[in-house]
Amino acid sequence: MGSDVRVATVVIAWVCVSGCGFRTLGGGDDGGGPGNPVDLAGLPPGSDLSMPTGGTGPGPRGALPAGFCCTANTECRSRVCSTVAGVSFCNDECHTNDLCAAHGAALICDLSSERCQPVTGFACLDPQTYHYGTKPFGACCASGFTTSGEECLGGLCNATGPISNPFRCTQGCSASASDACPSGFSCMIGWCWPNDPNSTYTCQ
Repeated sequence: MGSDVRVATVVIAWVCVSGCGFRTLGGGDDGGGPGNPVDLAGLPPGSDLSMPTGGTGPGPRGALPAGFCCTANTECRSRVCSTVAGVSFCNDECHTNDLCAAHGAALICDLSSERCQPVTGFACLDPQTYHYGTKPFGACCASGFTTSGEECLGGLCNATGPISNPFRCTQGCSASASDACPSGFSCMIGWCWPNDPNSTYTCQ
């Protein structure tokens, strides 16, 4: 891997095959632990990095993070609604406990499966207590903390390609036509990847 690309360990196997185009600051899909600074690389001057909130629940793009109760994969930003001991909850890929417990759920990161795992006392969180963001797909966003992505309608804030590329709002996806990615993006590992993951881009 070149020094100009950061790669999330949760997707190393896939990314290395496809050209090492994905990067985050650790901690899972869209942020790192408390020690990671916010990543502002590549942001256009005057970018709006506020945290506007829309309604509550999964929202129109299925934005619920790990720990929130779910009834379908499409409600979750990761597109994974897991059921353990009769409790269904949104699950995220992880490599630290911080991401799994960011919203207060009794979850830890199981490093063997790279998924959040319930611990004693786990109860899924009421999805109506989650406030999804209002920023659309492609809007500038800040990454580097465990709840980053909250400003985005889809609940995800990621970057691909060169380190100079800014973080931007994206969303989960599936094979369903109603849950497809915008033009120029393909559904890979549950969220929308640019067709050329190593290209340069700006956020809006």
